[in-house]
Amino acid sequence: MLGITTYSEEDLERAAENIERRRKNLKSQGIELYVMLVPNKEAAYSEYLPGYIRGKVADESRTDKLVEYLSKNGVDIVYPKHELLAAKEKNQVYYKYDTHWNHPGAYTGVCELYARMGISLPTLDNYQLTIGTPAKDLAELAGIGTFCEDDVSYWTEGFGEGVVYEAENVDYGHIRYTSDSEDNRTVLVIGDSYFGSMQPYFYLQFGEVIEINRNAAKYDPDELIARHRPDIVVLQLVERASSVLLHEDILK
Repeated sequence: MLGITTYSEEDLERAAENIERRRKNLKSQGIELYVMLVPNKEAAYSEYLPGYIRGKVADESRTDKLVEYLSKNGVDIVYPKHELLAAKEKNQVYYKYDTHWNHPGAYTGVCELYARMGISLPTLDNYQLTIGTPAKDLAELAGIGTFCEDDVSYWTEGFGEGVVYEAENVDYGHIRYTSDSEDNRTVLVIGDSYFGSMQPYFYLQFGEVIEINRNAAKYDPDELIARHRPDIVVLQLVERASSVLLHEDILK
């Protein structure tokens, strides 16, 4: 954000090589790989940063640099920053007192991800946004959660209408969803807490979704792939964890 930390040219090359190595490995097994970076909250709402920080925000973040490099070198990656900036003109896309995106924000990101898969979703205008209780992890961490009540949670009423699903808690950080969706493909998602608001757009879309929280579950990606034989693997990372792409195996 401030341009203090960045990726070197060597880092960028390594990230590209690591993604393509895994993509080629999965393609040889008939599996598609999609890598998605969820923008940090401040990328969408930098205008709410304190003035002494706002004036120091760099024109290009290290993630912008990474995504630009990957795109220029033919490495597909989903980073819906511009889509979220456009969407926030109509809807709130992150919680006020929480670090995570809300359902309208997640839906915006999922639309961009699904477009890469050849799946077209209706715009948010096609749904009724119903109101619920918001998340507020930042306020709770600061000990002021009870004073931060001027926020709401939204749900896209009508998405996946008629689809019946079941959820099974396989292990800590490991959930298996099954549904009677017409799209009976199996998707393995290795992600983080930002997938929380994305969950329903997956389990109401696909016949089987295996969700692994990479920060909580103990897992071996190759064992999971051999066991579930997914059609699609999605690696979802919040922007601040993009350095995972420098790991030799990005799925671990």
